[in-house]
Amino acid sequence: MTILSLIIGTCCRPEKDILLLHSSFNLYDIWFFQVSSIKEVCNFATKFILSRANENECAVIQYKEYSVYYNTTNRGIGSVIVTDNEYPEKVARRLLQKSIQEFIINTDGNWMFCKKNNMYNVEKINKLLEDFQIPEDADNIYKVKKQLEETKEILTKNIDSLLIRGEKLEELIQKSNDLSEKSKMFYKQSKKMNRCCHIL
Repeated sequence: MTILSLIIGTCCRPEKDILLLHSSFNLYDIWFFQVSSIKEVCNFATKFILSRANENECAVIQYKEYSVYYNTTNRGIGSVIVTDNEYPEKVARRLLQKSIQEFIINTDGNWMFCKKNNMYNVEKINKLLEDFQIPEDADNIYKVKKQLEETKEILTKNIDSLLIRGEKLEELIQKSNDLSEKSKMFYKQSKKMNRCCHIL
């Protein structure tokens, strides 16, 4: 589960007028020669999505093994993150909302007068990207849900093993019953045989 990029830009205007105000990337695991290409793709996807998105829209677009989440506001600003498909949607949406809030708080609305790309580097947003790399650490509800799923899996395995043991116990009880029936028959037959022997 990885977030590759978190980009904040203007939205709801033609693509040529979209400005990328803040960009954060997590490309440490990417081969060095692919880093610039991936940044370009993320920037292009962000501009493309923000130019076509409506105000107050939150959605996800999946392409092959990647998911692109976006959230726009009625203030003309939007946030886009690119993740792998394994990243939990609820946590991604929370990151989108928090990143927009942090950007608005840290820029005091000055972004509206911005004329070129990447004029801002908000350290708190970079920290958010870093913190949300591990969804369990970023979202307590997701953490509890994951722990519940793990517990459920363990309990299922335990119940299955108990059922297998229960079946074995039933077999042993049946064998024990068969054995006691056979021992009773043996006892009766041996008594008959002993009677025969005493008569002689």
